[in-house]
Amino acid sequence: MQREMLQMIDSQSDRLYDVLNTLLDVWRFDAGTQPLRLAQIQLSELLLQTVKRWQNQAPDFQFILDLPPDIPPVVCDALRIEQVLNHLLNNAVAYSPTNKIIRLQLEANESEARISVTDEGIGIASEYLDRIFDRFYRVQSNEQKTSQLNPQSPPDLSGENVQTRFIASASPPSVGVGLGLAAARATIEAHEGKIWADSPGFGQGSTFCFTLPLAPRMSIQVQPLPALTDHAAAPQSNTRSVSLKQDHRISILVAENDARFARYVRANLEEQQYRVQMVTHGLQLLRQIDLEAPDMLILSTHLADMSGIELLQRVRDFSHTPVIMLCQDCDEDERVQFFDLGCDDLLVKPFGIKEMLARVRALLRRQVPQTEQAAKQSIFVTGDLLIDYAQHLVTVDNKPVQLSRTEYKLLSVLAQNVGMVMTHELLLEKVWGPEYNRDVDFIWVYISRLRRKIEADSRSPKYILTVPDVGYKLAKQ
Repeated sequence: MQREMLQMIDSQSDRLYDVLNTLLDVWRFDAGTQPLRLAQIQLSELLLQTVKRWQNQAPDFQFILDLPPDIPPVVCDALRIEQVLNHLLNNAVAYSPTNKIIRLQLEANESEARISVTDEGIGIASEYLDRIFDRFYRVQSNEQKTSQLNPQSPPDLSGENVQTRFIASASPPSVGVGLGLAAARATIEAHEGKIWADSPGFGQGSTFCFTLPLAPRMSIQVQPLPALTDHAAAPQSNTRSVSLKQDHRISILVAENDARFARYVRANLEEQQYRVQMVTHGLQLLRQIDLEAPDMLILSTHLADMSGIELLQRVRDFSHTPVIMLCQDCDEDERVQFFDLGCDDLLVKPFGIKEMLARVRALLRRQVPQTEQAAKQSIFVTGDLLIDYAQHLVTVDNKPVQLSRTEYKLLSVLAQNVGMVMTHELLLEKVWGPEYNRDVDFIWVYISRLRRKIEADSRSPKYILTVPDVGYKLAKQ
């Protein structure tokens, strides 16, 4: 009995150790303090090795790996990307019945590679698709009902694919605590990629996809990586600088629930050289705006989780990005309401694609003067603190400061109101959104992080000053 209890304690201690390390990784990525060891990696070799290992761990499942020919190497942290793959495969195995297919697919275009993991498991209801990447979030078990399904595989988009088949098998690993997908999202976003999930619903399987740029979009240090495989390309020196041009294409974020119509809109926008990101839910759109400020929004009035009116109201609470609404069965009063709530243009379905593209061009033309005006005020200075909005750069005493996305946004809000007291509630609404206006703990944590990075002495700050029981202000020097 003692031996069994000690084995149980040892096993659970190991599990707790893994959970704490995963949580620390998520926090470090969020704070911008987690280093990446970047090198040129052949994703096909990494996927082959990962799938071979999983065929031994889960022999009761059938793994299929689709690899197109001539995939260029990707600059990434191979160890971190392998961890992401393990999180996604563990999720697929844990939530799928045995003897089902788990398909991995690799695709690439001229700018990025995309990896998808598709299972035939219990699936995910649409209202949970955005939240499953949150820390500690798991769909309630009483809603997780398995069903017999017809296997479906994603369409072959890569032409003549090399298909590698593995017949695998073992008991599915135990379900985790809701940190794996959060860690996967933090890792992919640190690589300047995107990650998302799609599922027709409960009992219909799910697909997790993530993208990686073929090379970083900015100048960063690429460090040598200890070889994980014999095929991994290792750098010849300890460090080397990779200088690449940033993608300056106009970005358009489209929220559309109709998959066929969304593909049609996306194809025509991309043909005009716009950079297009598609979402199907309002919550996904709100999070995507925070992750990557787009140049324009195209919003459908019929989404799965919220109405067009509610979505437009929430967007206008924190964003002034131009918005085109796509209406269906909207009468005159509804169209007037959309304009009053802040939409810039409106199209009623069905409409001609040429008209939509013309309205996009016209709306972008009207934004040019605002961009020029912002460029004139792109530098903010107070004391030795400088914010270069055009370069997305913060320096203190001419030394660059590495800030996370949220820290930069918080500092920018304080700078835009320099010398003025910003209440806790107002800061929460402007940085995190109106639904967070009571979570004062967020402010304390991020103000503390900011002070440690920009203040000479965080205990006696000279830039970010506390106004007791009210909020904070950025000192004007």
